[in-house]
Amino acid sequence: MAKWTKRSAGLLIISGRKLLLLRRRKRAPNGGTWGLPGGQLDRRETPLEAACREGDEELGKLPAFEVLARLKVQRRNLTKRYDVFLCEASRSVRERWHPELSKEHDDFAWVRLEWCLGHPDELHPVVAVLLQDPKALAAIGRALEGVDPVPPRAARPMTGTVAWSRASS
Repeated sequence: MAKWTKRSAGLLIISGRKLLLLRRRKRAPNGGTWGLPGGQLDRRETPLEAACREGDEELGKLPAFEVLARLKVQRRNLTKRYDVFLCEASRSVRERWHPELSKEHDDFAWVRLEWCLGHPDELHPVVAVLLQDPKALAAIGRALEGVDPVPPRAARPMTGTVAWSRASS
Protein backbone atom coordinates (compact mmCIF):
# COMPACT_ATOMS: atom_id res chain seq x y z
CA MET A 1 0.00 0.00 0.00
CA ALA A 2 1.34 3.41 -0.96
CA LYS A 3 2.17 5.90 1.75
CA TRP A 4 0.65 9.24 0.84
CA THR A 5 2.60 12.28 1.92
CA LYS A 6 -0.11 14.58 0.59
CA ARG A 7 -3.82 14.10 0.08
CA SER A 8 -5.87 16.57 -1.89
CA ALA A 9 -9.41 16.66 -3.19
CA GLY A 10 -11.36 18.63 -5.76
CA LEU A 11 -14.71 19.04 -7.47
CA LEU A 12 -15.39 18.41 -11.14
CA ILE A 13 -18.69 20.27 -11.44
CA ILE A 14 -20.83 19.58 -14.49
CA SER A 15 -23.79 21.69 -15.58
CA GLY A 16 -25.63 20.55 -18.67
CA ARG A 17 -22.91 19.60 -21.13
CA LYS A 18 -20.15 21.77 -19.66
CA LEU A 19 -17.43 21.42 -17.03
CA LEU A 20 -16.33 24.16 -14.63
CA LEU A 21 -12.60 24.91 -14.84
CA LEU A 22 -10.52 27.54 -13.05
CA ARG A 23 -7.34 29.08 -14.42
CA ARG A 24 -4.49 29.25 -11.91
CA ARG A 25 -2.63 32.55 -11.70
CA LYS A 26 0.69 32.57 -13.55
CA ARG A 27 2.80 32.74 -10.37
CA ALA A 28 1.02 29.83 -8.65
CA PRO A 29 2.28 26.24 -8.90
CA ASN A 30 1.11 24.92 -12.30
CA GLY A 31 0.38 28.56 -13.15
CA GLY A 32 -1.69 29.33 -16.22
CA THR A 33 -3.27 25.87 -16.31
CA TRP A 34 -6.97 25.10 -16.13
CA GLY A 35 -7.94 22.95 -13.17
CA LEU A 36 -10.56 22.16 -10.58
CA PRO A 37 -11.51 23.85 -7.35
CA GLY A 38 -9.76 21.90 -4.62
CA GLY A 39 -6.72 21.53 -2.43
CA GLN A 40 -5.08 19.71 0.44
CA LEU A 41 -6.97 17.94 3.18
CA ASP A 42 -6.76 19.45 6.64
CA ARG A 43 -6.26 17.19 9.61
CA ARG A 44 -9.31 14.99 10.37
CA GLU A 45 -11.09 16.08 7.17
CA THR A 46 -12.65 13.65 4.73
CA PRO A 47 -11.80 14.14 1.04
CA LEU A 48 -15.34 15.38 0.29
CA GLU A 49 -15.24 17.83 3.22
CA ALA A 50 -11.89 19.15 1.96
CA ALA A 51 -13.13 19.47 -1.63
CA CYS A 52 -16.19 21.45 -0.50
CA ARG A 53 -14.18 23.65 1.88
CA GLU A 54 -11.64 24.41 -0.84
CA GLY A 55 -14.46 25.03 -3.31
CA ASP A 56 -16.01 27.57 -0.95
CA GLU A 57 -12.62 29.24 -0.44
CA GLU A 58 -11.83 29.41 -4.16
CA LEU A 59 -15.30 30.17 -5.55
CA GLY A 60 -17.24 31.81 -2.76
CA LYS A 61 -20.43 29.93 -2.01
CA LEU A 62 -20.69 26.71 -4.04
CA PRO A 63 -23.82 26.05 -6.11
CA ALA A 64 -26.04 23.14 -5.12
CA PHE A 65 -24.85 19.88 -6.67
CA GLU A 66 -25.14 16.11 -6.42
CA VAL A 67 -22.04 13.92 -6.12
CA LEU A 68 -22.15 11.23 -8.82
CA ALA A 69 -18.80 9.48 -8.40
CA ARG A 70 -15.42 9.64 -6.72
CA LEU A 71 -12.33 9.38 -8.92
CA LYS A 72 -8.94 8.78 -7.31
CA VAL A 73 -5.98 10.17 -9.23
CA GLN A 74 -2.32 9.51 -8.55
CA ARG A 75 0.35 11.06 -10.75
CA ARG A 76 3.14 8.58 -11.31
CA ASN A 77 6.28 9.00 -9.19
CA LEU A 78 4.51 11.33 -6.76
CA THR A 79 3.30 10.37 -3.30
CA LYS A 80 0.26 12.60 -3.61
CA ARG A 81 -3.25 11.33 -4.15
CA TYR A 82 -6.05 13.51 -5.44
CA ASP A 83 -9.72 12.56 -4.93
CA VAL A 84 -11.93 14.13 -7.59
CA PHE A 85 -15.66 14.22 -6.93
CA LEU A 86 -17.70 14.19 -10.14
CA CYS A 87 -20.65 16.50 -9.35
CA GLU A 88 -23.74 17.50 -11.25
CA ALA A 89 -25.33 20.94 -10.81
CA SER A 90 -28.54 22.03 -12.50
CA ARG A 91 -28.35 23.33 -16.04
CA SER A 92 -29.39 26.80 -14.88
CA VAL A 93 -26.35 27.15 -12.59
CA ARG A 94 -24.25 28.51 -15.47
CA GLU A 95 -26.60 31.46 -15.93
CA ARG A 96 -27.51 32.20 -12.30
CA TRP A 97 -24.37 31.45 -10.29
CA HIS A 98 -21.27 33.64 -10.53
CA PRO A 99 -18.19 32.59 -8.55
CA GLU A 100 -16.12 35.03 -6.51
CA LEU A 101 -12.62 33.82 -7.37
CA SER A 102 -9.91 33.73 -4.74
CA LYS A 103 -6.44 35.16 -5.39
CA GLU A 104 -5.30 31.68 -6.47
CA HIS A 105 -7.20 31.92 -9.78
CA ASP A 106 -7.67 34.64 -12.37
CA ASP A 107 -10.48 33.21 -14.51
CA PHE A 108 -13.17 30.56 -14.72
CA ALA A 109 -14.95 28.99 -17.67
CA TRP A 110 -17.67 26.48 -18.42
CA VAL A 111 -16.16 24.37 -21.18
CA ARG A 112 -17.11 21.36 -23.25
CA LEU A 113 -15.22 18.13 -22.74
CA GLU A 114 -14.07 18.37 -26.35
CA TRP A 115 -12.21 21.60 -25.51
CA CYS A 116 -10.34 19.82 -22.69
CA LEU A 117 -9.43 16.91 -24.95
CA GLY A 118 -8.16 19.32 -27.61
CA HIS A 119 -6.03 21.40 -25.20
CA PRO A 120 -4.23 18.92 -22.92
CA ASP A 121 -1.17 21.16 -22.48
CA GLU A 122 -3.38 23.87 -20.95
CA LEU A 123 -4.78 21.57 -18.26
CA HIS A 124 -3.58 21.12 -14.70
CA PRO A 125 -1.73 17.78 -14.47
CA VAL A 126 -4.47 16.18 -12.33
CA VAL A 127 -7.11 17.00 -14.96
CA ALA A 128 -4.81 15.79 -17.76
CA VAL A 129 -4.26 12.41 -16.04
CA LEU A 130 -7.97 12.11 -15.28
CA LEU A 131 -8.98 12.71 -18.90
CA GLN A 132 -6.56 10.09 -20.20
CA ASP A 133 -8.28 7.31 -18.26
CA PRO A 134 -11.00 5.48 -20.27
CA LYS A 135 -13.16 4.64 -17.22
CA ALA A 136 -13.01 8.19 -15.91
CA LEU A 137 -13.85 9.54 -19.38
CA ALA A 138 -16.82 7.17 -19.59
CA ALA A 139 -18.14 8.33 -16.19
CA ILE A 140 -17.70 11.99 -17.19
CA GLY A 141 -19.37 11.33 -20.56
CA ARG A 142 -22.41 9.75 -18.87
CA ALA A 143 -22.69 12.75 -16.54
CA LEU A 144 -22.51 15.09 -19.54
CA GLU A 145 -25.90 13.83 -20.72
CA GLY A 146 -24.65 10.95 -22.81
CA VAL A 147 -21.62 12.51 -24.51
CA ASP A 148 -19.47 9.72 -25.94
CA PRO A 149 -15.95 11.03 -25.30
CA VAL A 150 -13.18 10.30 -27.75
CA PRO A 151 -9.95 9.26 -25.99
CA PRO A 152 -7.54 12.20 -26.02
CA ARG A 153 -4.30 12.36 -27.96
CA ALA A 154 -2.13 14.38 -25.62
CA ALA A 155 0.84 16.19 -27.07
CA ARG A 156 2.77 15.18 -23.96
CA PRO A 157 1.05 12.30 -22.19
CA MET A 158 0.77 12.58 -18.44
CA THR A 159 1.41 9.40 -16.52
CA GLY A 160 -0.64 8.28 -13.58
CA THR A 161 -3.48 6.07 -12.47
CA VAL A 162 -7.17 6.62 -11.83
CA ALA A 163 -9.58 4.51 -9.79
CA TRP A 164 -13.26 5.33 -9.52
CA SER A 165 -16.33 4.39 -7.54
CA ARG A 166 -19.96 5.40 -7.69
CA ALA A 167 -21.14 7.77 -4.99
CA SER A 168 -23.16 5.99 -2.33
CA SER A 169 -26.82 6.91 -2.14
